[in-house]
Amino acid sequence: MKMTNMMTLALLCGFVSCLQAGNVHTNGVVVMEMADAQTHEETPTPTIQDTQRLEGTAHSTLSSEGNIDQCLKVDGTEAKGSDVDIVINLDRYVNNVGPMFVGVTLDSSVFRREWNSFNTSSRQLQSLARGLAPSFLRVGGSAADFFIFEATANVSEETDNDEYDVDKPVIKNFTVTGKQWKQLNDFVQEVGWDLIFDFNQFLRKGDSWDPDNARELLTFSQEQNLTIHCFQLGNEPNSYHHNFNFSIPGARLAKDMEQLRSLLTEFPAYHNSYIIGPDVTKVTKQSASNYLKEFLKSGGQTVVAAVTLHHYYFNVKTHGARVDDFYNATILNSLKSELSTALSISHALAPELPLWFSETSSVSGGGLEGVSDGYAAGFMWLDKLGLSALSGLKVVARQSFFRGNYALISDDYFPYPDYFLTVLYKRLAQGPVFNVTSSTDTVRMYAICANPLSYQKGALTVYILNVGDTPTTLNFTQFIGYRYELYLLTPGDEKGLTSKFVALNGEKLVMVNEDLPPLHPLICTGRIMFPAHSFGFVVIPQADVKFCSEM
Repeated sequence: MKMTNMMTLALLCGFVSCLQAGNVHTNGVVVMEMADAQTHEETPTPTIQDTQRLEGTAHSTLSSEGNIDQCLKVDGTEAKGSDVDIVINLDRYVNNVGPMFVGVTLDSSVFRREWNSFNTSSRQLQSLARGLAPSFLRVGGSAADFFIFEATANVSEETDNDEYDVDKPVIKNFTVTGKQWKQLNDFVQEVGWDLIFDFNQFLRKGDSWDPDNARELLTFSQEQNLTIHCFQLGNEPNSYHHNFNFSIPGARLAKDMEQLRSLLTEFPAYHNSYIIGPDVTKVTKQSASNYLKEFLKSGGQTVVAAVTLHHYYFNVKTHGARVDDFYNATILNSLKSELSTALSISHALAPELPLWFSETSSVSGGGLEGVSDGYAAGFMWLDKLGLSALSGLKVVARQSFFRGNYALISDDYFPYPDYFLTVLYKRLAQGPVFNVTSSTDTVRMYAICANPLSYQKGALTVYILNVGDTPTTLNFTQFIGYRYELYLLTPGDEKGLTSKFVALNGEKLVMVNEDLPPLHPLICTGRIMFPAHSFGFVVIPQADVKFCSEM
């Protein structure tokens, strides 16, 4: 698809809402109560292509008949738990998220060691990727700063004996061929994704970035009619000193990005592409927040179209993680201070720019095997989506789609629980975001309009995480007597919280002949029971919410 003007690219890149007056100013406070919320925003209009990607999932096809009594039962037996009253403030909304809100990443290291394992022609891999469309795919990570493009090179992937660690810096350049690059781009186009690519910042001429290799990649890409919507330069630059024992200051990064902007103007196919950055980590640390401030003050805010951050709750190698950390309310709440600090800096120095998580997952260091790829990881992921949407973020890109112990799918294209959780979020949630209050702190809840490609306008989606040790019964006090559609996700086998399977309303989800299984809700009225340590979605199709009706 050719890029013809800024507005066309804005729509394709999902920037319509985030380039308009849709930024939520919270004066540094990222909590459930956001007093200065916007009340009038435009929702990004889905394109015809977006509609086709979700064809077959709209309205009644998402619904299925169920036993209403099951809505008050756990594992087939009625369970008694505490009652929770849910109150949603529908008089105003605090953010507006579009169809590209949830994205995914692919680490550049895949080209180094795993490209033959990432079979872009696999029907099952394509089905899994297409299930997440529309979506950004951000290709970057630590290996991005060692990525060398050679269109006509003939290379084989590395086969060193190092233990695989997607976050472990390997201080050695690797070559990506034109054939590999085109395979990736063809895959992205085939599955309905939009590409974000991270250039190698370690290529230097003196103190400045050397754009020659980037120019070679862009020349090849333009000749091949490849669409690249957004670009980055470098990965986690505030950590260069820690990881590589040298530094590129924030002010220098801003100048390097100005060089990148100048380079893009040489290419008609990419002169309107966006640059996003700077991809700093842990802004609650003084060094990281200072780096972000220096970058924005030095002209970075005039070059980038979005301020980008990375976030992980902790590093698995230093924290000593346990399963219960993944639903620990204190750890989940730590994201609030990270968002608060980032928003405070961004609003002060770049008030017109949206904030993104361009790379994020549960734990860094490649993830925690058996946990961050299991059911328990869903607590951190779903809660992060809720807090991020509530706080005004416009994109949250999950590390990673493939490879690593925090991936959405396995090396042999087996979908982990977070994959199905992500598919459901994208199918069920889109548009205005609302504040929610409840009568307990062990049940975390978020509210957003239902995706208009899946439900009639006016429908409301509430997603719920019961992080407590006992079942809880939900009372939607504003919608007594309404029909509810329940998508309850629980562990898919006897391994419980570490299960690599997930069940939807008690039915284990598995691929069907390389296609996704149907994801049908349970029809409920009255109260709904959520088991201990579970999460899911409740859609109220006839809620008739004003702001949801105007989408």
